[in-house]
Amino acid sequence: MKARQFIPRNSCLITILLITVLTGCGSGSDSDDTSGIASRVSYTEPLQGDTDVATNSKFVAYLNELFNSSGTYLFTIKETVSGDAVAGILKFDSVNNSVRFSLVDGFLKTGTDYTATLTTVVNGVKSATTWHFTSGSGPDITRPTLSEVGPTTPADNQKDVSVNRGVSALFSEALDPNSLNSDSFIVKTTDNVRAAGVITYANQLVTFVPTGYLKETTEYQATLSTDIQDLAGLSLATPYSWSFTTGIIVAKGPAPVVLRTAEDFTILAKAGITNTGLHLTQITGNIGASPISPAFMDDVYCIEMIGTDSLIYGVNSFYSGGTGGTECSRGDALAKTKVDVAILDLGVAYTDAAGRASPDYSEFGAGILGGQTLEPGLYKWGTNVVINDDITLDGTHKDVWIFQIAGNMALSGKKHVLLTGGALAKNVFWQLTENVALGENAHLAGVVLAKTHIALWPSASVDGRLFSQTQVTLQDNIITPPSQ
Repeated sequence: MKARQFIPRNSCLITILLITVLTGCGSGSDSDDTSGIASRVSYTEPLQGDTDVATNSKFVAYLNELFNSSGTYLFTIKETVSGDAVAGILKFDSVNNSVRFSLVDGFLKTGTDYTATLTTVVNGVKSATTWHFTSGSGPDITRPTLSEVGPTTPADNQKDVSVNRGVSALFSEALDPNSLNSDSFIVKTTDNVRAAGVITYANQLVTFVPTGYLKETTEYQATLSTDIQDLAGLSLATPYSWSFTTGIIVAKGPAPVVLRTAEDFTILAKAGITNTGLHLTQITGNIGASPISPAFMDDVYCIEMIGTDSLIYGVNSFYSGGTGGTECSRGDALAKTKVDVAILDLGVAYTDAAGRASPDYSEFGAGILGGQTLEPGLYKWGTNVVINDDITLDGTHKDVWIFQIAGNMALSGKKHVLLTGGALAKNVFWQLTENVALGENAHLAGVVLAKTHIALWPSASVDGRLFSQTQVTLQDNIITPPSQ
């Protein structure tokens, strides 16, 4: 995430360089050896592989380290086929740790593949990051808005808000981070006292993180001004405000992972959802798969989808199902968009969870868990994790657990992850680089964000969500989304 500290403008040290990028500029820089050097870029806007990019967009690369004013930063954009360079102006911001490329001529060519490269030389060490995107049919003429799904946290008029949690807004598109400051995002009490804090921005999510604690049992108003702009320079049409009231609880553990539209689903997978056994599975909530055909969810029958609001979303209408017909499936254009976006948001959530730094516990129990009570916090393992006996997560309804596992996780048969003290499954996140296996009659609480396969043995149950970047396998299981 990128942080912008609230400090007076006249004392804000920002390094701004304006460089005209001429056609052919940097034409040989890509051939220099950067092997073995890690990328200095955390993420980009647009992302790698994005299509239909507005022809009047700006382009931003966010650094994963502090901007170094003595370093060299070269940002080029070229047509992939012809190699012709695009003329632009670079803006370097040491506060935001970003490099922004603005078009000189105003517009990219339509329907064209482009290659962007950020080459950096810092302390004599060179690194180059390259990504590709394709321009759309024209410029962006739509003003940014807030997302239709969970636009703000806390929600408008929410009570009992933790005094140490951030205030965030999710937008419909990427923003120009340089438009985010103490005047464009204000959090203040109803008697007009501004809260001090830091703004972070990542993947359309803007968050005000208070410095210290907000006042207890106090009503606050958050306001987003029309100074906020998207990457095409279009601003909010009108200011947006919402209110919330703090409680007295200081939440423990890291900030929760924002699931965005993925929260509309109980199970998501990229390569299908299989279901074996006697078809006694019970799923409450939506399931979906993309980009694979919904035919790879045929083993989940409509009779196993509990309630009329539990639907199967696919990228087309090829779901055939079994007993119970196909009335629970949706495969039209709107359904495709819904599941496609949710899969993208799954990836954002995974990256967020995996990127959390400064764990409270490293290699806890040497990866062997059972019989312990775990307090809220960020846990990190560089090994597989085996839960061979019941474990308890003890905390309040505000507390958060994130488990980062660089390997597989196995929950043994008839063993349970238990929640006590008011802890909620929606605030528990299991992020894994490999597979998850839940044994027969085992019970897991929390949101699973797995890089690969999630497999449930017969009668295993989940109070949470199962999100896989490959496949989910069910066998007569009960899957219930976490209470809100």
